[in-house]
Amino acid sequence: MIDSCDARSEEFTKLLTQCERQLFAYVLAMVWRAQDAEDLYQQTAMLLWEKFDEFERGTNFKCWAFSFARHVVLNFQRSQRRRKTFLTAELASTLADRQAAVPVGELDSFADALGDCMGQLSDADRRLIHLCYGDEQTIKQIAEKLGRPAQSTYNSLCRIRRRLFDCVKRAVSRGSDA
Repeated sequence: MIDSCDARSEEFTKLLTQCERQLFAYVLAMVWRAQDAEDLYQQTAMLLWEKFDEFERGTNFKCWAFSFARHVVLNFQRSQRRRKTFLTAELASTLADRQAAVPVGELDSFADALGDCMGQLSDADRRLIHLCYGDEQTIKQIAEKLGRPAQSTYNSLCRIRRRLFDCVKRAVSRGSDA
């Protein structure tokens, strides 16, 4: 009995490990906040383990896991209605589905490129990014903290996002040319 339990645990760990980066990226694409994504990923992993007896061996574990992740995230979004959302659940889900199709190696190159590009930002720009995506604050609250008008803060954030997007795009295309 213990060997059977250990074997199931080992099988689950192996399957989850094979898709954990893509599963986390999928969750992150739907919620956009790393802190929320980490919590939701952990909830998803726990739920997957609880329901693992229902998983049919030989079927696609990644698809099975993503369906649970989608439900966990949608429940979270329903509970967060009071927070301002910039994407509809349908659009976020579509984006997450497209992102989930990206091979793991490609995700690694995007993550590496983003890290390099973040390193090229000024300290002030990096701080603004961390305030916006690391803390649970609105643009207005961040602007007040920085002593700037909200519109100016929003414009700065848009400019930084564009620079990061262009930088990552260049870095990834250079990497694929090599």
